[in-house]
Formats: sequence, C-alpha cells, structure tokens
Amino acid sequence: MKADRGHGTGRVAREIAIMQALGADLVGWGELDGCSWLAVPWRQGRTTEDRWALMRAGSTHPMSRRTALTAALELANAVARLHAAGWLHGDLRPEHGLHTPGGVYLTGWGDAQAPGRTPPLLDEEFPYTGGRVDLAAPEVCAAIAAGQTPQATRSAEVYTFGAVLWECWTGRPPVDYAVVGLSPSDPVDQRADAISTGLPTPRVAHRVSWAALETVLSGALAYDFRRRPTMTEFARALERLMPAVASW
Repeated sequence: MKADRGHGTGRVAREIAIMQALGADLVGWGELDGCSWLAVPWRQGRTTEDRWALMRAGSTHPMSRRTALTAALELANAVARLHAAGWLHGDLRPEHGLHTPGGVYLTGWGDAQAPGRTPPLLDEEFPYTGGRVDLAAPEVCAAIAAGQTPQATRSAEVYTFGAVLWECWTGRPPVDYAVVGLSPSDPVDQRADAISTGLPTPRVAHRVSWAALETVLSGALAYDFRRRPTMTEFARALERLMPAVASW
C-alpha cells in the first residue's frame, strides 16, 4: 500500500492512472482525510537489491553470481518488454524490482512515461523528475542542473538500469563524486551538474570484482547515449554471462 498527503497526493493519483493504463493489479485506491492511497496485491518476494546481497558482501561463489545474474536478467527482460510496449518506467531503482515465484514485478510507477497514454493534466502538474539523480544519465542530469524538465528516453533508461545493477553489485552508485570534491549527501543540483560532465565510475573493490560484468555495465553507462545498447541488447549481454555460472 502507498499513501501520501499534500503535494504528494497528485503523484499518487498519477501513479494510479498509470497503473490503470498498464492494466496492473490494483486492489483499491481513493482519498481519505486529504490523503491519497493505492493498494496492490501482496506478493512475497525479494528485491533486486536483496538478490545481489551476497555479491555485495564479497562472495565470488558461482551460485551467488548465478542468483544475482538471474535477477538482473529477469529485470532486464521486464524493462525490455516495457520499452517494446512504448513505455518507460522513469524511476528504476534497486528496490523497484520485486522477484517472486510468479515472476518479476516492477514497482514505483509515479514517473512512468508513454506519449499519449499518460494523463495530460497530471503530466503538466507533475512533470518528469528524472528519477534518483545518482542513477540518472548525464543528459538527464544536465537538464536537472539547468532547472529544466528532463526528457525520458530509452537510452537514458538503459543507463539507469546499468547504474541500478552497479549499485546492487558494489553498494555504491556508478559515479565517483570524490574526484570533484562531492559526496552523495551534497545538494541534488550539484551532483547533477557533476554527473552531466561525465564523472568516472568508482574503482570496484577487489573482493567483489567481476571483470566480465563490469564490461557489460560499462557499455550501458556510456556517456554518449548513442553508444549505449538497447534494453534488449543489454539483456542479451547479461545472458551471455550465464554459462560461466549456470552449471551450479
């Protein structure tokens, strides 16, 4: 269940409208005492972040890699299907993928985008935010730093997906703020401006290193959006890593 008050009620209303447009399961929704709420069916599962916990802890066992990679591939295919249907999630995060026995479910739809299929009035009142800045593509961050509404694109979402996996893997976003004297707690506009210039990725700790995975993620995290793969291509690249861990 999700609920919010004040300005947040409009965001919840937008999320309800998007979930209805997507045909997602909604148990109910409404307003009560100035609070907007929505409820979805309870699903038992673990987030993508949870499924990568052993990797973050330093396990290099093939089974740990298989568990993490399977979750990444499930989520990548889900996002690829979303893109093929003309939608963008708009706010991918490590906690927004829920892996269950029945499949993977995306959550956090408040910033989802689909031209002509999202409510125009709500779009105008609650424009695209760009999602969490630490995971946002450089071109999205450039707009945020300039005080403009960023544009949601498939290539920007591919970058964010790569950033999500990087954080699931290492415990840190894929931007080295330290090289410009910043930290993840600094103001959003300062971090956005730094990312827009092309910050390097942090060095991966030896205890969690996985060269083949880092190569795949680096392609998605390319500064030039024209060099990034499509979501389907990204999923295939992840799938090519599976044989090395699939025998366990």
